[in-house]
Amino acid sequence: MRQSGLFLSGLLLLTGIMVSGLFFVDLLAQAVPPASAPAPFVCRWASAPISIDGEGKEAVWAQAQMLQGFSQPWLPEGKKASSASRCRLLWDEEHLYFLAEVTDTELQTSSPQPSGAPWRDDAIELFLKPGKAQPGYFQVVVSARGEVFHAFFPTAEARDQPALARQDGFAIEAKVRLMGTLDNPSDRDQGYVVEGRIPWIDLLRAGGRPAPGEDWQFNIGLLDLGPQGKAETFSLAAIGARKIDKFMHQTEDFATLRFQGPDMATLTGLAKPGLSTVVLSGTPEPPSPWRLKRLYPGYTPAYPIMARAVPPAPGITPRLMVIHQEAPYGPTVVSVVDDQPGQTEKAVVRQVLKTPRDGTAYDLAFHPGYPDKPYVYIGWNGPVDNGKRKSKASRVTRYTFRPGGSPTLAEATTILEWESDGHNGAALCFAPDGLLLVTSGDGTADSDNDEMGQRTDTLQAKLLRVDVDKPAAGKPYGIPVDNPFVKDSRYAPETYAYGLRNPWRVCADRASGQIWVGNNGQDMYEQAYLISKGANYGWSVVEGSHAFRQNRQPGPTPISKPTIDHHHAQFRSLTGGEVVPPGGCLPDLAGAYVYGDYSTGRIWAMRHDTRAPEWHRELVDTPLQISGFFFNSAGDLVILDHNAKGGLYTLEKRPAGEKTPPFPTDLAATGLFTAVAGHRVAPGLVPYQVAAPFWSDGMHKVRYLAMPLDPVTGQAGKAVMTGKGGWNFPDGTVIVKSFAATLEETRPEQRLWIETRLLIRQQNEWAGYSYRWDEAGRSATLVGGAGEDRTLITRGPGGEEKSQLWHYPSRAECMVCHSRAANFVLGLCTLQANTVADYPAGKRGQLEALQGLGLLVPDGDWTTTARERLRVRGKGLQEAALEAFVTALSPQPGQRAGQGGGLPPKPASSYPALVDPHDNQHNLDLRARSWLHSNCSACHQDAGGGNSRINLEFGTPLAQTGLVGEKPVHASFDLPEARLIAPGVPGRSVLLHRITIRGAGQMPPLASHRADERGVRLIHEWISRMNP
Repeated sequence: MRQSGLFLSGLLLLTGIMVSGLFFVDLLAQAVPPASAPAPFVCRWASAPISIDGEGKEAVWAQAQMLQGFSQPWLPEGKKASSASRCRLLWDEEHLYFLAEVTDTELQTSSPQPSGAPWRDDAIELFLKPGKAQPGYFQVVVSARGEVFHAFFPTAEARDQPALARQDGFAIEAKVRLMGTLDNPSDRDQGYVVEGRIPWIDLLRAGGRPAPGEDWQFNIGLLDLGPQGKAETFSLAAIGARKIDKFMHQTEDFATLRFQGPDMATLTGLAKPGLSTVVLSGTPEPPSPWRLKRLYPGYTPAYPIMARAVPPAPGITPRLMVIHQEAPYGPTVVSVVDDQPGQTEKAVVRQVLKTPRDGTAYDLAFHPGYPDKPYVYIGWNGPVDNGKRKSKASRVTRYTFRPGGSPTLAEATTILEWESDGHNGAALCFAPDGLLLVTSGDGTADSDNDEMGQRTDTLQAKLLRVDVDKPAAGKPYGIPVDNPFVKDSRYAPETYAYGLRNPWRVCADRASGQIWVGNNGQDMYEQAYLISKGANYGWSVVEGSHAFRQNRQPGPTPISKPTIDHHHAQFRSLTGGEVVPPGGCLPDLAGAYVYGDYSTGRIWAMRHDTRAPEWHRELVDTPLQISGFFFNSAGDLVILDHNAKGGLYTLEKRPAGEKTPPFPTDLAATGLFTAVAGHRVAPGLVPYQVAAPFWSDGMHKVRYLAMPLDPVTGQAGKAVMTGKGGWNFPDGTVIVKSFAATLEETRPEQRLWIETRLLIRQQNEWAGYSYRWDEAGRSATLVGGAGEDRTLITRGPGGEEKSQLWHYPSRAECMVCHSRAANFVLGLCTLQANTVADYPAGKRGQLEALQGLGLLVPDGDWTTTARERLRVRGKGLQEAALEAFVTALSPQPGQRAGQGGGLPPKPASSYPALVDPHDNQHNLDLRARSWLHSNCSACHQDAGGGNSRINLEFGTPLAQTGLVGEKPVHASFDLPEARLIAPGVPGRSVLLHRITIRGAGQMPPLASHRADERGVRLIHEWISRMNP
């Protein structure tokens, strides 16, 4: 055959199928419309694996459209190739597949050996042009003897200038099956079959993988050497005239190829996902007497962090000074805006400062003598050039801000500075005595790694108290003579209290003199402190009232407990507040310390008489990301919402009789079931499975996901994959898990439903609720917030009665395991969900199914992932050569941009996955680590709350888990020479002991009254096989 210049750009699939000794005709395939028809050809989704062996026997090929009718339309008579020649194309996340059957009675080559020019032989050629408006296209040629040619032509001119074409960077696989013999004119041949696949990454120079529904331009050619070496070319596309010598490169005449995405509803047998019938909103608790009110409708600063009212000055309109940022964690600016509550017109905002060196400002305070002393003090953190330990420092900087002068902050003077890169503090306020109070954190990002919490000789981890009006020699401030440690050389004299982790806000009540500090906790608890002079609040020996690192040396003074101590089930990032003054806008709260939480949006208050709390309660649960509280010029308590369209809110009393949505107390009223009896869920629920189930005392469990429906588009919401922990879900998501008990061990198929748990996301927050099924298993009722217990009666193998305690968790207990560190969702995470699941239509990879159903957005993008994989391909090259290699094969200027949307950026096998702990086909280490991850890592991970310094996440190397050979920090249970894991000696291993026992010291500490006997045997075997 002679060159006809066929080019492949994608992963093209040619299909050839044999029947009756020649080619088998797929009766299910659809015939291609005439070449002149405007309808696009279709490349369908490969719903099952394909082996590249030249056979084309996989059943999935029957799903492909039959491409046939090859001809020479440029000739007047329009000569056609043999009607039996045909091709097929399929695609998936990784490849374009082609299967071609070619009828040829004389198989020929142009030379005895491969020539590097397979178009001179009997061959097929494929062209792919990904961008209709961009010039680049690909060509692939596969000859009957199996020789492969491939190239990328960045422009039309490149077809005539071989030096411009790129033939590198391809990893095409192709197999040829001959039905006859090459170059043997004495016999009569039948033809040949070519089966192959092209990785989408090979086509990255023109954007790579298509998105479902995308159209490309393409052509397929058959090259027939013919008798006496006379070559002929037949085209699938309607090339009406040969305008150039290499006429098969006439991209303007290419046909259209549409990539049809997976029909996952059919492949799984599931109904359209998403529910509009769910009526789960609000809370079963009585409505709060308080509600939010937007105080400044015309002012919505992006991500406000803190604000203060500018003290009044004669002839000056009341104003606010606001710290805000364009993006979370980005640099901050300080602006001034008129303080006009209720104004709906867009506010006029005047920027007065950009935080130096792209730093982040946290707080500000005006001098109590303002405007006579026209100073504003700003607490911020940013780079430091000469740090001894850190690259950043927290500072308190004094600026001049004159009431009638230029609207800028000027004359900066640094008052305080300390090295800090995480847990930075820098909150500040003036006390009634005119002294400046400043907070500092431990200066690290996690767990007080520098052990500053109990050091007394530095400025870190403290509440500092200084006098800015009486500076000492060589300093911009003085030390108050009544500071508690001013005469003790072991302490920094600025210290007023110490042992604070990350104090976020400080306030001093002018009426009572109370000083309050809100503190961000570590693993499990959030705190607020009514500060006592000279107190040690214990960080990081303790976290609030709870043990943390008991092996660390405490400071010289006794540890004091926090005034307020919230578990992460309620609070996850406490924002300190303000004490409401008497006679103000909130008389019911006069004297109460009002504070909130950034993560949960809850607002609480405590009134304390300095000896004991008078009351402590939740005021309202809001959707806000609360970054601060302050009083405006009118005395309103203002709440800052740290969002892209941030708002400034206040509290107001809820009108009497205002109704709130009822929360269903009957499971049947949730909209999740068509019939509770029989456990028939609504059609829009999507079942899911986990690779390594959490032990729940042997209960049978089923799991479902209910996604909210967009009221406009009717489409279900989407979860977003995360690199670690639970996926991110939209508000309105409901995750359903039901538990059933086996009543008779000899009849395991007879089960009784006993509980259905719901995890509901509302107002950017997850909450858990349990429903208790009745004794007949026909209805279920909401369990109270405190939880409850139930005794189940079952029968053993001999018919003997057994009693089993079952605990319905409290709402707080739900969020202990569904923790912030785990990102709240345990089963719907990549590690657990990356498994094969059972669906009504059969088994299918769960990640593929969820993505195909439109419920899951993969992490990352395909183009970035493809570039990373190119780097792996180029492994062994020097860095400069590797970078050049990746750049040359990446999307090129002027070509189609990378797409690949709507599909995972890489196959499920490339994502991490747990294994079934009880499947002996898997490696013992993987099984044991999967069991530990499922049952232990929700707490035992970084910042997870498990107080033993071990990390049991699946991806943590064993040597870094803190398990092997380590002495227990807590109880050793009288085990001889106890270790958390004593390699080869299960009897000395505390971890094994704790998962074996029930009661004090058991692990996991919640949700179980029976040991997991199979799990215990697994961990016992794992430890036994470790080398001592």
